[in-house]
Formats: sequence, structure tokens, C-alpha cells
Amino acid sequence: MTTPRASNDQPSSVVSAHADPRLLQRRARRALWFGFKMIAGFVWWELILVRVVGRARVERTRMARFVKLARAFRMLAVDLGGVWIKLGQFLSSRVDIMPQQVIAELSGLQDAVPAEPYDTIAGIIAAELGRPVDNIFDDFEREPVAAASFGQAHRAQLHPLPSANSVPRAIRVVLKVQRPFLDEIVAVDLRSLKTIARWLKLYGPIRRRANLDALIQEFADGVLEELDYEQEARNADLFARNFAGDPQVRVPKPYHEYTTRRVLVLENVEDIKITDYAGLESAGVSRQAVARKLFSTYLQQIFVDGFFHADPHPGNLFVQPLDVETARRLNVPVEDAPETADGRAPTPFRLTYVDFGMVGRVTPEYMQELKEFIIAVSLKDARRLTAAAKRMGFFLPGADTTRIEQAIALLFDRFWGMTATDLKDVEFDEMYTFAVEFRDLLSSLPFQIPQNILYLGRDTRWEL
Repeated sequence: MTTPRASNDQPSSVVSAHADPRLLQRRARRALWFGFKMIAGFVWWELILVRVVGRARVERTRMARFVKLARAFRMLAVDLGGVWIKLGQFLSSRVDIMPQQVIAELSGLQDAVPAEPYDTIAGIIAAELGRPVDNIFDDFEREPVAAASFGQAHRAQLHPLPSANSVPRAIRVVLKVQRPFLDEIVAVDLRSLKTIARWLKLYGPIRRRANLDALIQEFADGVLEELDYEQEARNADLFARNFAGDPQVRVPKPYHEYTTRRVLVLENVEDIKITDYAGLESAGVSRQAVARKLFSTYLQQIFVDGFFHADPHPGNLFVQPLDVETARRLNVPVEDAPETADGRAPTPFRLTYVDFGMVGRVTPEYMQELKEFIIAVSLKDARRLTAAAKRMGFFLPGADTTRIEQAIALLFDRFWGMTATDLKDVEFDEMYTFAVEFRDLLSSLPFQIPQNILYLGRDTRWEL
């Protein structure tokens, strides 16, 4: 990770106000050089060499070149961290514009980098909250429980606070702290990315294939929202209000008096990770009941609240087992699942969501179009489906919606109602004929899935 550090001649608990300009320039040069080489490769193969070796050979080796390019980008992202890891993750979710082989190469890109030293983190906390760490927290764990490109998390305990019965009580919390100079680093990285995008737009096939301006704006908006911990605290508050009537859903309480744009203090709600099957079984919690609860909470988020948690990977979901007395006190259902395999009564539980830096929103207008989309599919109405998709922003400017409608109608006529087994038995020649008939449509794929729709399908590769 090349995130700039405080210089060695500074006091260990003090972080300089600005990043070293030389390090920022070096980041920009490396990113721009990668972009230049990528575009030069497109020009060489697709515009020059194609005239020498022929289009067939260029097309035959194209996917191998794309995979090699994705591998080189992954190495760059791991080295630079920050925005570039986020970009790799963003691109790996874009099933609408990225080939599957490229997605496979990028999908293993993990947002985990070496932690910043404690002295650096302590300096940031002191600067943000106006007091040294020891004046606010007890038992501050110097080793983070998690470290990512944008920040890291530490466990701690707030100094005892007065409670309703006047008996001081300690509160276990988790602090999220941003890395030093992150605003400057992100600004440099986004400028480099936008420059590369301008270069790419000069290449016709890419310009026709993707709306780069919209993609970059979606990505940049998401990154900037993740940088604002005060917004994340507000997101957690809104999520908690939406589920205030459901005692089986738990949301960590943000402590706003200790939260700034760069430091977030939350109630520590760590428990059994939702994919810790052995832990769930040992606690007597029914996996089927957890799965049903998770599904029902997402139905509410999407179709009732219009506000949903957009990063539901296993590290952001916990299960809290409860004893019967506590469950009844909290009004949590006590008998909500069949007996466990060994005949025990199921253990009551609460489903816990954490990390609200990435959320999605569904406006009432968009919800209406989603319903129209579903109705059109159920009626096999290709024209209605195409119209709804266009209003939802699926198609790029200039897309031939007549050809798209024809392709959808043909798909409905031929494959409607088939099971997965039936589809496996379809003759290759039949699929090839369909592909040839709509070759121009399938090769250009003039659509771009709106980001919120992709969020709805995010991280569904794990199951209970």
C-alpha cells in the first residue's frame, strides 16, 4: 500500500496536514501510465494490426488480452489500494458490460491492506475529536479488527457514562478511522480515472458499448459517500427507524457526539457471523429461520422502505442468540423455527446489520417501473418490457430498441417456461442460430444496468 505516512521527524502522534505532493504525483503517473498502455494496446491490435494479420486472428486472441489486462490492473490496484481496489470491485459487479472471464479475474480483489500504525490513528482521532484517545476511551485495542483501503476499525470502551439509574456504565464500541490524507489521495485517483475515461471515449467501440460518463459518476458518488462517516451514521439511524417495529432486527447505535466525517464510533454488536454455520449450530439457532428473516428484511427494505443495505457480505451480518427470558423481554419470537437436528428447541435470535457506508435507494417512481418490468415478464410482453427497461435507464443513447424488442420476443417464444434441465438439453446449433441472427445486438449489448439494480443483487454468492 502506498498511502503516504507521517514523516519520521514529526511527533509520533501527529499527522501532517497534507500528503507529500511527490507521492501523489507518483500515484497519478502510475495510474495514467497504465491507462495509456491499455489504450495503446487497443489502438495497436484493433486499428493497426488488424489490417496486417486480419480480423479473425485479432478476434480470436481478444479475450486472452482482456484477461491479461485485468490481471495487470488487479496487481496495480493491490499495490496502490484506495480508489483502485474499489474500482476493481465495482467493475467485477458490472455483469452488463464486462466479460465473464474479466469479472472472474477481478472478483478476488479484496479490500484488505496493511494497517496504519497506532500512533498515526491516535493522532487522527485526537485531531478529529479534540482530545487524546485515553481521555475518551478505555481498553483501546491498538491492533485493528479490520483494515481496508479507506480506513480501519478498532475495538474500545467509552469512559463510563451516566445511566438512567445513575450507575455509571461502560459501553463497548467499535471505532472506524480513516487513513491519513485520504481526501487528497481519493481526489488524485478520481482525477486520474476521469482522464483515462476521456481517453477511452475516443475509441468508438467502447464509446458505443458503455456510457463512461454515467459509470464514472456512479462510481465517484459511491466512493465519496463512503468517505463521509457522518452520513454513514445517519444511514444507520434511518435503517434503525425503519425497523423500529421489528425487535428481531438489531442495528448498532452511532454515538454522534464522538463521530466526525473521518471518525465513526458505533456500539459493538459483534456476534456469530451469519456464515459461521458451526457457531449457529452450537448456539442452537436454525439456519432456515435466519435465512427466512434475512429474506423478509430485504423485502421490507426494497419494497416498503425504498432504502436498503447495499453491502450484505457475511462480515456485515451477525446473528445474536438470545435466552428465552431476554427474547421475551425484547419481544423477539421464541418459537419461530422447527426443532434442530438433535431435537432441541430452536434458540431465539436477532439479525444484526452493520456497516452502512454503502446503501441503495428506490424512489416511488422507480418502484413503479420495477413493478411494470415484473408484470411485463409475467405476461411475456416484449414491447412492454422494453419500454419499461428504457424508462429505467437500461439502454444507452441510440440503442436500437426495435431490435432489442425482437430479441426479447424470440427469447420468450422459444425458452419461456423451460426449467434449468430443459435449457441444458437445448441443441447447440439452435443457440448458435439465435446468436447469429442477433449477432449485432449481442456483440454490442447496448444496455447498462442502473447501479441500484446491481446493488440489489450484490453478494449473493454465499448462502445459508
